[in-house]
Amino acid sequence: MSETTTTAKPTDVLKHTGQLRATALAAIVMLLVEFAIGSNLDNTVPKAAHGEPIFSAFGIAIAQGPIALGIHAVIGTLIIAGAIQAFVRAIQTRKIAYLVLSIIALVAIVLAWFGGSTYVSTQSAVASHIMGLGTGVALLCFAIVLFILPKRP
Repeated sequence: MSETTTTAKPTDVLKHTGQLRATALAAIVMLLVEFAIGSNLDNTVPKAAHGEPIFSAFGIAIAQGPIALGIHAVIGTLIIAGAIQAFVRAIQTRKIAYLVLSIIALVAIVLAWFGGSTYVSTQSAVASHIMGLGTGVALLCFAIVLFILPKRP
């Protein structure tokens, strides 16, 4: 019986690092847009969301909140999808540093999402800080990924 092993070709590695570069840059742009929108949402949470479970509060924010809050909630959810894509791209590069940074960014974004949904439900300052901290950590991780990726040939 012969065993087959897969090794990545240099062209595949370049392709995957290029895809990771694009994904990280897109995530940074989305996080900055998300931060800008979120910075102007004071006192816009619908009263119907107060005390609701976080997933219900998320839905109420989209359905009954001002348009900016709905956009903020939807972009936050899309950023999770982008972070998952970055994680997949990092796996494809087979580089541990990219993988670790993408995992940290994904966890930070999920925490930010839960912080935001919790804030809608509770108006808790702690939830708001978790949302901001998660955003900052994710931005830092994606910026480091861009910095350490090899230059294009």
